Amino acid sequence: MNFQDMGPFYEAARAVIGAYDGMEGCGLRLLYRSENVTFAVVRKQTEEKDGDGGLKGSRFLLHGEAGARNAGPRLGEAGCRFSPGGGSGGREDEPGSSAEYPVAVLRVSRPGYHTAAEIEAELRWLEELNGENGLRKAALSPETDRRGEAQPRQTGISRPGEGESREFAVARPLRNRHGGRLTMAKAGGRDFPCVMFAYAEGAHPEDTADFRQIGRIAAALHRQVMSWGESGALRRPHWDMEAMTGRNGLFGDWRACGDLDASARDLLETVCGVIGRRLQSYGRTRENYGLIHADLRSANLLRGRGGRFCVLDFDDCGYGWFLYDLAASFSFIEHDPRLPQWVRAWLEGYESLRPLTDRDRREIPAFFMARRIQLLAWVFSHGDSDPAAGYRQDFAAHTVEMARTFLKNYA
Repeated sequence: MNFQDMGPFYEAARAVIGAYDGMEGCGLRLLYRSENVTFAVVRKQTEEKDGDGGLKGSRFLLHGEAGARNAGPRLGEAGCRFSPGGGSGGREDEPGSSAEYPVAVLRVSRPGYHTAAEIEAELRWLEELNGENGLRKAALSPETDRRGEAQPRQTGISRPGEGESREFAVARPLRNRHGGRLTMAKAGGRDFPCVMFAYAEGAHPEDTADFRQIGRIAAALHRQVMSWGESGALRRPHWDMEAMTGRNGLFGDWRACGDLDASARDLLETVCGVIGRRLQSYGRTRENYGLIHADLRSANLLRGRGGRFCVLDFDDCGYGWFLYDLAASFSFIEHDPRLPQWVRAWLEGYESLRPLTDRDRREIPAFFMARRIQLLAWVFSHGDSDPAAGYRQDFAAHTVEMARTFLKNYA
């Protein structure tokens, strides 16, 4: 199913709103459409004291997805603002009032993208992370672990060398009035899985210090997974070589890209073979493979007031190598000249909680290359997804450049 006809998505979204207490009478504003369609759930402002619902015309982002340099497959309108009476670049469901404010974010999944069981597994992880002990234990420093102290810092994460504690949170799914995490809606003769999330406010992280923080967040997530007995039993996909670069890849088959000639395809096939052999040798162990976010880009994080970070969009979460989260953090910006310093910052943050081995570090280029080829498949197989069009120009050519450099240095 594509997004040429948005009617069923709106129909499903309108039907679902009524399943949540306190959201009766709310309207919808389209935020973005990619693998799924995401709406802001808005209420008309009735009191004058807050004017525009406390927004005062300032930029804020709902469930991530706007304006970040590596927004990628989940990109919203770059630099969008959610202004009184307006949307974030999409069609309005109802006539805008003089002032509106957001109360939640609704994700309407494309039918057939994930099964209900897979979405329930995603939400199970999010609830565990939001639980009393999910992130508190994971955010402890290794030094504290070795001392055996059991007094975590209120789920805070501090930048290395700074004493300031920063709250670290993840997207929080809301349960419907029947207690369910997932709400199904029928529209256009099809079943649409829908999830409501609490509203989060902030801007996308961008500078070097922020990438250091993202690395620490990745390490905290990985440590939580390693200590959570249920993490290996969730029904989620595996981001292995077949899923990333195979003919039946989860993002499509890069070989179908029309911008590749025969020599370029041969080159990328060679690169895939090299990556496959390296990762087979690297292996899968408890220390390097497990449940991962799989899309930990700036577009999927918000930095709110006081430096509060919130991790969003676990829709791609699944089982994979932990270092995949490093490569995914820099999707679509591999050619930025600042990339080396950003990667160093990410690794500094990560190793403040989870030290890497020399072998881990040697395989980093393989994960960057695999992720790039995977994104090539996504860009050219998702013609109905608005963000894909913005990445097509020169994407294949730049991928071939990266492949040549990879073979020269790491074959």
